[in-house]
Amino acid sequence: MAFPCNQFGAQEPKSNAAIREFTERRGFRGVVMKKCKVNGGGASPVFDFLKVRSNTGGIMWNFYKYVVAPDGKQVRRFTTQDTPAAMAPHIAEVLRRWDEDAKR
Repeated sequence: MAFPCNQFGAQEPKSNAAIREFTERRGFRGVVMKKCKVNGGGASPVFDFLKVRSNTGGIMWNFYKYVVAPDGKQVRRFTTQDTPAAMAPHIAEVLRRWDEDAKR
């Protein structure tokens, strides 16, 4: 899921429809949510939850990524510098645990 935000250098000034169209042209296949705030007053409850669960504080720039276990208890934040290779073991661990829980 992608959550566009215009709080960082005014990089997302366009409408929700224009942002969705842009992501489609770029090949993004996930869900694009409405533009939201991620920090401060009026921040999306989703990001309030993610910041608390990941124990990492505020979001400093666009393109932070979160891996969330289905039960919401395990949340790990990745920054713009983290590569997909750095994220892969954490994603695999969440999927492994989810699979184990489903078999119980």
